[in-house]
Amino acid sequence: MSSLLPSRVDPLRLAQSGSKLEGEVETGRMSRLQDYLHADTAPQVWLSASFASDSAGRILLDGRVEARVEMTCQRCLEAVMLEVTGEFTIGVIRSADEEAGLPDDVDPFVMERGPELDLAELAEDEVILALPVIPRHESSEQCGERAAVLAAQEEEQPDVAAQAAASDEEQAAGQKENPFAVLRELKDDKSED
Repeated sequence: MSSLLPSRVDPLRLAQSGSKLEGEVETGRMSRLQDYLHADTAPQVWLSASFASDSAGRILLDGRVEARVEMTCQRCLEAVMLEVTGEFTIGVIRSADEEAGLPDDVDPFVMERGPELDLAELAEDEVILALPVIPRHESSEQCGERAAVLAAQEEEQPDVAAQAAASDEEQAAGQKENPFAVLRELKDDKSED
């Protein structure tokens, strides 16, 4: 999977011939994916896709996407290199009206910009779906010095929940103050006048 795939293909022609494409996808236009990455790193994305037509003449695409992305570890806030994989089955449709005719296990992909399929857009969608919700190193030991500093700070900080519970217990043990006591004092002051 080392060759660079074309950015746009004709899915009808590829489905009619039962073609399979494998290779690297150009990532320069993947601006939505870039929002998930650490700094301005360039991901590496590979796509494998088999084109076919079903009995109703719909274009189906079975594929797999693999990517190496550098994200921000949510434990130490440093860069972490991750390998993500996603498999997909899509039905290539020309409008949202055609979506109802697709089988339940097939995701729709609407081709809004003419008869060609944008492989980079398809790969970007699938990589985003495959990204972890909380990216992090496999273990806290891999997080390095920053994680150790954060863990030490966390241990030094007093437990806010424990302090609040202790404060509540002190108030409960002491005399309970009536919340309307201030109103009573105001009433008593007026009656003295």
